[in-house]
Amino acid sequence: MKIIDDKFNEKKIEEKKDYELVYDETLKYLRTIITDDKIWADILKDSNNIIIQEANGEKYLIKTEKGDILSLNFPSSAGALTTSMNIELKNDGLEITPGVALRKNFNKHQLIHEFFHAISTTQNNHFDKDGIVMVKIGTKVNYYDKDLNHSTVDNTISSNGLNEGMTELLTSHFTNHYTGNYALFVVIARILSQGNQLLLKAYFSKDTENLEKFYADVEEKQSLITRQDLCMLNPNAIDEELIAKVIAGALEYSKAYNVIIEKEEFDKMMDYLDDNYILDSETWSELVSSFQSSRSCD
Repeated sequence: MKIIDDKFNEKKIEEKKDYELVYDETLKYLRTIITDDKIWADILKDSNNIIIQEANGEKYLIKTEKGDILSLNFPSSAGALTTSMNIELKNDGLEITPGVALRKNFNKHQLIHEFFHAISTTQNNHFDKDGIVMVKIGTKVNYYDKDLNHSTVDNTISSNGLNEGMTELLTSHFTNHYTGNYALFVVIARILSQGNQLLLKAYFSKDTENLEKFYADVEEKQSLITRQDLCMLNPNAIDEELIAKVIAGALEYSKAYNVIIEKEEFDKMMDYLDDNYILDSETWSELVSSFQSSRSCD
């Protein structure tokens, strides 16, 4: 791990800072839940490169592919954020060093959430035969051309909703504290990840093979939702009916692995949604149940 100040200069630290200790704790936690040796080896290798930036509170810095240092606005609501902090464009691809920028008032939960984003970022990304490069962050997948413009080469694999849901679910499990952030997507990720490790492996894998396996398995094991529904999940443009349908489909999927969500547990999850995202005219339990009922009538 490399630590830089608000001028992008590396800092020499004599004793470990609090955020370094939290990072060590985060890796220890991951070791207890990740059973795939290849994924774990990739996490350990890439985690050494992550940059921590002590921001001044209003701005944070990134180094572009041209070597320029850009100063960007720090969102007023964020105590910490993850970004591609150092970008290097090479003949064969794009090297990204992920980093976490910290305000002085960051809290542990925010820090761990952003650590998971950084850890799940692909760092060595190669151009394909068409000059397109893929950058994967959890289950969010972006494509760029050689001028680093966004490419729409494949919009059937990336899920920003699952990405934030898994990130916050992992954070909440680790801290044993649910904040209500991304509540809709946390519930979806929670149900989909019970019974197997396909979504967890898809999140931390450095390629999209395990993400493809996860989507294929979901479509095979239930009949209510498709991979397109999962890819359409978006924390920035919430579709309440889509969310409810995906929850109903996730419950159906979990049954294929003999994971039965009992009524008491289901009610707790729906109460959690009602507390953190209020619907206009009904409860989340009623909305989800309407999709379950429509399926049983088919």
